[in-house]
Order: sequence, then structure tokens, then C-alpha cells
Amino acid sequence: MRAFLFCVLLIIFGLHQGYQWFKSPKYTAFLERNKKKSWTSQTLLYSGLYWTTLEEWGKAFQFFDRCGQDDFKKSVERPLCLYYKARALDELKRFPEAMSGYFSFLEEFPNHPKASLARNRLDNLKTEH
Repeated sequence: MRAFLFCVLLIIFGLHQGYQWFKSPKYTAFLERNKKKSWTSQTLLYSGLYWTTLEEWGKAFQFFDRCGQDDFKKSVERPLCLYYKARALDELKRFPEAMSGYFSFLEEFPNHPKASLARNRLDNLKTEH
């Protein structure tokens, strides 16, 4: 029983340490050092999506913005990174930038499954602001 409790505590401690690293600038530095790896754009997208679930749109924006930059232009995650970057700006009430982001997404990916959502939101922003 002691061994089991020790293993559980060790796992909890490891998860806590991993989460602290994930929240730190060391994590983004790690991703930046590995930006040429095939998995980096997907990791940036998923990291941003994680922060959206917590409604931490500023943190999410940082990951989506990085994933949407030109050095990831050929990435399969690029469309979603651009869409969620605009969405994060929208949630942060940075409406002119959000409108520009939705427009850029639609210009580059007019037939993407998220395009109709982007068009609707862009129309609403034009009406509201």
C-alpha cells in the first residue's frame, strides 16, 4: 500500500511540475528552439486551445499568433491558428485587429470549414463597430 501511495504522490508531483513548466516562459522558449520540428505547429495550436478552455485569451493568443506566422506557412495547422488568433483578438475586445484577422483567414482559406463562422463574425463586427 505504501508503494502505491508513493507512486500516486510521485505522479501528482510530476504533473504539477510539468504544468508549472507549461505555464512558464521556458515552455515557449523550448517551442521556439524546436520551431523547425514537424510537431511544433501542432503543439502551438493545442497549447492555444488549452488556454481557450480556461478562457485565458491573452495566453491563447500568444500561441495562435506564433503558429500563424510565416515560418509555419506550410503547416496544416495554419488555418486553425489564423482563425483562433482572430477569435482570441475578438474575445480580448481588440475588434479592429480581430476584423483584420478574420479577413486574413478568409482571404487565405475561403473554403475552410471555419470560414462560415469567420464570415458571420466579421459581418457582425462590421455592423457593431
